Amino acid sequence: SSVRCIVSSPALDVVGIGLNDGRAVLHNLRIDEEVATFENASGLGTSSRHAPRSAHLSAALPSSRGAAVSSIAFRDTSCEGAPIMAAAGASGAITFWNLEERRLHSVLRDAHNGRVCSLHFFPG
Repeated sequence: SSVRCIVSSPALDVVGIGLNDGRAVLHNLRIDEEVATFENASGLGTSSRHAPRSAHLSAALPSSRGAAVSSIAFRDTSCEGAPIMAAAGASGAITFWNLEERRLHSVLRDAHNGRVCSLHFFPG
């Protein structure tokens, strides 16, 4: 699937990649290895599913495949709590993923009336 966005993560050598098919991928550039894949990260889902012995995660879909992931952001690791990745796309929703447990943390539905083109966590 084509790449829609690439963002550096707080983890050394790891980037978040938003794909046109709705996946968000964490990729270690130094060893050229996929760390985790989050299905339907663009925000159409409402719950998470973790495939046994797999790093692939999914937000459950109501009926169709996820829309493109147009933006990814990572919460500063100096913040208290688990590391969080936010992802969003054309649906206007934002998904928040717990990277420590590799599961969907929450979904902010209708965060925007249209496509989300940028996400950012403020330090602190």
